[in-house]
Amino acid sequence: MSPAFIAGLIILGFLLCVIEIFVPGGVIGITGTLLVVSAVIAATVTYGTEVGIPLGFACLAAGMVFFALWLRYFPRSRMGRLISLSTEAAREAGFTSQPSELLALIGKTGVALTELRPAGVATIEGRRIDVVTDGGFLDKGTPIRVEEVSGNRVVVRARETA
Repeated sequence: MSPAFIAGLIILGFLLCVIEIFVPGGVIGITGTLLVVSAVIAATVTYGTEVGIPLGFACLAAGMVFFALWLRYFPRSRMGRLISLSTEAAREAGFTSQPSELLALIGKTGVALTELRPAGVATIEGRRIDVVTDGGFLDKGTPIRVEEVSGNRVVVRARETA
């Protein structure tokens, strides 16, 4: 094989890996990687290990440098900002990591509608809420108190009655 053909395979392989960034799915990136590996194998078969091994290491190093540069600069680029959701953009769009109405339930009391083994349903301030206990089982009708909210997970404990 000619050196131009091998260089063309390597360039095409790296180009397909770059295209994979914009067209996710894996097939294009795997194809690009296979082209680069095939070019290194073809160079080794045609010109021997004294060409193939350094070419393989050069391709590996180039790939690692490209990946490091991509990690460093792509998220802050115009294209990177367009295809990724930043915290500010998420807040502007109204997305939060925790529903604020659930956070307001901390310290509120209610009653277990189902047996909590340890998950189940409870009524808290007139609303049906999926809840989980902190480990124990509670019977249906047990008075409960919300201890913690983590994401959509509402942790309750049996309420002390006086």
